Amino acid sequence: KLTISIWGVWFGFTYGYYGAMIVITRVFGKDINGDSIPDFDYASIFLSSLAEAVGLSIIIYAVDKIGRVWAQVLSYGIGGIFLFLFCILADTASKPVLTSLAFAVRGFEMAGVCVTWVATTEILPTEI
Repeated sequence: KLTISIWGVWFGFTYGYYGAMIVITRVFGKDINGDSIPDFDYASIFLSSLAEAVGLSIIIYAVDKIGRVWAQVLSYGIGGIFLFLFCILADTASKPVLTSLAFAVRGFEMAGVCVTWVATTEILPTEI
């Protein structure tokens, strides 16, 4: 029963994290000449990727204060809300707004991923 719950968390985190990375990259990739060769906005992608270091730093401090489960719930939940807003505003918002939303998505998703790794190894330790 516990293993199936962990599978569910890992399945959700895999699709949430990697799906968010694909969406962010596609939004910041522009088709200029209609030839299906994207021109990426590398500055926005780089700035949003810095959020992963920020998310990791924050969760290192917060995970023992709020607990493993709540850290995952809050990280994935808030990251999902920001991802929803990012997708809704992808065609209409300005580049700074999209970059800020992408920063929030990547930061919260990375925080959740880090806590998932820690919680999994605590729940299912490997004895050598």
